[in-house]
Amino acid sequence: MYTVELPELQADLTELLRRVLSGEEVIISQGGTPIARIVPIVDRSLPRIPGLDRGKVVISPDFNEPIPNSSGLYEIDFYAWTQEQVKFLQDRAWERLDISNLVEEIESLGKQQRQELRNRLGVLLGHLLKWEFQPENRSKSWVATIREQRYQISDLLEESPSLKPYLPEALEKAYQYGLALAVRETSLSYKDFPQECVYEVEQVLNSSFFPGQSLESDPI
Repeated sequence: MYTVELPELQADLTELLRRVLSGEEVIISQGGTPIARIVPIVDRSLPRIPGLDRGKVVISPDFNEPIPNSSGLYEIDFYAWTQEQVKFLQDRAWERLDISNLVEEIESLGKQQRQELRNRLGVLLGHLLKWEFQPENRSKSWVATIREQRYQISDLLEESPSLKPYLPEALEKAYQYGLALAVRETSLSYKDFPQECVYEVEQVLNSSFFPGQSLESDPI
């Protein structure tokens, strides 16, 4: 938020325009008392001008009047938008929040975590399959990958415990990716592997579990 005194407005006009065009709210004050605010918003109903966004400016002398939520910054500078939303939340400025985009981002974050869990399980399962069905090629790099994915999955579940009930479904979906990985990185074909996951969730996440090998023995 940028504040400028009315007598200084002419001298600061360039700076004012720069800030408004970048999506920042401007407060105009006189003698330290706010008398107007300028809030840039994006209006998709306005005609498109090449090289410019469909922007318009709302000027309001009433500081109790709600200003429409601005989504312009979301489209121009995502990081700046997140910081603005954090500030609005901290200030409890509920009427300023960009609700629609906030909802979309929160939903997206949940989907991203589920996707990350499936991806990591897929890599882990692929290497467990390689380990079990191609024992002659077992290597320290396979062990390192298996352990790394287990560490990463453990951290993910620690940060988001609500993902734990999703593990059985994620394991089932991730197995097809793991199967494809195992086929791609070995000389074996799809028919050489189980078509459905034969490992339990507890086994997959157990740091000592290496299929085809006793839990007491060192993998490599």
